[in-house]
Amino acid sequence: SYGGTFDFTSSDPTDPGTGYSGITFSSGVQTVNLKPSKKNMGAGYTLTLSNSSDGLTFDTVSNYLVSNGAATKAAVFLPGESNDEGNRTFTKNGSVSTITAGAAFNANVQLLDACHNSVGGDNPVATVTTEDPYDTEPAASALNIVSGAGTFAITNQVATTSFPEGGISQHRINLTVAGYTAVDSTDYNVAVGAKNEILVVLPGESFDFQGKSTNRSDAVIGTPDVQVSGTLFNTKLYAVDSYYNLLTTDTTNLNIVSSDTGDSDPCLLYTSDAADEEDSV
Repeated sequence: SYGGTFDFTSSDPTDPGTGYSGITFSSGVQTVNLKPSKKNMGAGYTLTLSNSSDGLTFDTVSNYLVSNGAATKAAVFLPGESNDEGNRTFTKNGSVSTITAGAAFNANVQLLDACHNSVGGDNPVATVTTEDPYDTEPAASALNIVSGAGTFAITNQVATTSFPEGGISQHRINLTVAGYTAVDSTDYNVAVGAKNEILVVLPGESFDFQGKSTNRSDAVIGTPDVQVSGTLFNTKLYAVDSYYNLLTTDTTNLNIVSSDTGDSDPCLLYTSDAADEEDSV
């Protein structure tokens, strides 16, 4: 007939702990529904009972283990990110590391249960695609049967500041895994690579495609116009990386010199300037 009250807590840091206070015995018995979230098949978790309404001494229940649930989703993690296991709201720890045009990095895909614990035991085929219109997409691949994880090598070519396609402002890796809810990557920026050359663009040419390839012919279209002797014309200069992404903050000092021995070459310039060239042949 005992009807006292008590509280208890779990050492599981992700257990929501609701309904664990002021629990009342009914005829000396009470059932409490635990809500474990974070898997722990090592040391396990501990239950601690306290605050008895009449000063009873309680046992401490220790080392109960929690396994992961069945996989329900798959998610993409970028360099610098990790999964917040056991959080019932999908959360990533950390922030995306710097990703640079032309530099390879790994995107990781992981199967997760409803509480976002990593799950093994299945190896569905995952397909990842990027927002970059010019990079080479990695081949679809089955996830590891033991870990439920997979790694995909990505080399973005287009810097975020250079997107040639309308409506795209950031990069993203899109995920497809049949039979699972797929969570795409965090939106991320791609930095311009190291300065590789000063691109010279003549009248009749236009610098239209950044990030398309490492070939000038893919970045610059058109044919140089025929110039008239003794008439000024403008030459445009651009500081670019190896994929012809524009370094918008570069202020390199340079001189431009024509092979025309009789012309008047411009004075010292910056890459942000356009050069006037007078052909006096």
